[in-house]
Amino acid sequence: MIYNKVVGNGKPEISQNGLKYRTICSSCNNNVGTWYDSHLIEISKTITAFIETSLVLPEELTIKIMPIKLIKSIIAHMLTARLDFRENEFEDALRKSVIDFNEKIPEWVNLFYWIYPCQTVKIVRSILLIDNFNDLNSLANSSIIKFYPLGFLMTYSTTYKDKPSLTQYRDLAINDAVDLKINLKNIEESEWPEKQCQAVLYGKDGLDGKSAMPKVKGLIKI
Repeated sequence: MIYNKVVGNGKPEISQNGLKYRTICSSCNNNVGTWYDSHLIEISKTITAFIETSLVLPEELTIKIMPIKLIKSIIAHMLTARLDFRENEFEDALRKSVIDFNEKIPEWVNLFYWIYPCQTVKIVRSILLIDNFNDLNSLANSSIIKFYPLGFLMTYSTTYKDKPSLTQYRDLAINDAVDLKINLKNIEESEWPEKQCQAVLYGKDGLDGKSAMPKVKGLIKI
């Protein structure tokens, strides 16, 4: 298989305490964790507690979030998902938006989200998702990060299928809060969207993407 030739099929790497990339200094990592990740963890725990304890799930869950903190947390994790450090206009703008509390999210960045009830963690940068070979002008550089219970797609595209956008709130201040709606019934496959397209083009960053499965029995089902 092409995948085995490119990636290999050797023994999986054991990584204690989560999936790791070595492309961010300890100072920045600690700051990001203090500034943004605590909110991401809080949101994840709220959603997890709800979907694991409710006997009958409603169509939609509404939770209070601070969208700029959540967006910057996801961008920070995307920035670290490389095997080497990069300096270019795209990366520098993303870094600046994360490091500076008051810096706006770049206008060309759009972040979409969906419920992801799977234990596998996956993060991949800079791929092209091809849904229609007759409309290649719609292609946009995209990156994906998925971990229970949410998945995120960062892309140049202003829309992606029917997924709701977090970056519609890009003009809010860092501590502004909104009621975020999460669809609990329209559950995608675990490898959506990258395995549900007609084709996916991977560059070097895409091939450097990682996935991980914790040592648990089975997947959580909702």
